[in-house]
Amino acid sequence: MECMEHREHHREHKETCADETCANEAHAGKACAGETIAQATRAAGQAEGKTAGLTEIVIGMATCGIASGAEAVFRAFEEALKEKGLADARVTGTGCLGRCVKEPLVEVIRPGEPPVFYANVTPEKAREIVDRHIGKGEVVAELELR
Repeated sequence: MECMEHREHHREHKETCADETCANEAHAGKACAGETIAQATRAAGQAEGKTAGLTEIVIGMATCGIASGAEAVFRAFEEALKEKGLADARVTGTGCLGRCVKEPLVEVIRPGEPPVFYANVTPEKAREIVDRHIGKGEVVAELELR
């Protein structure tokens, strides 16, 4: 299973599943509890105090994401954050998020809230996510990965 699928598997079977090992080669078969690479990187940063209190916008920047327009989406997020003066958010890129057909994929992580994944994000949708989710704390349900 890919990591994202592993997490969804655990979400569905969290009380009965004993499979704590991810088959994703990036995790080398170690227990990952369904973490994405971005989550593992974020956890390491939090342990060092680098991301505490920041809203993170993580964009899938693997080949599939880039081919689908992730670079323009990345720039749109940066511009929208700057325009709105939202200095408590940062945009980062990561590798594959596991759903190539839904690229560009974006994960928004606000402190104290569960992560939200957005699918098929365009620069226009990025601006809407900044306005509604980052700025107002309102998940943009119609853009969520389903």
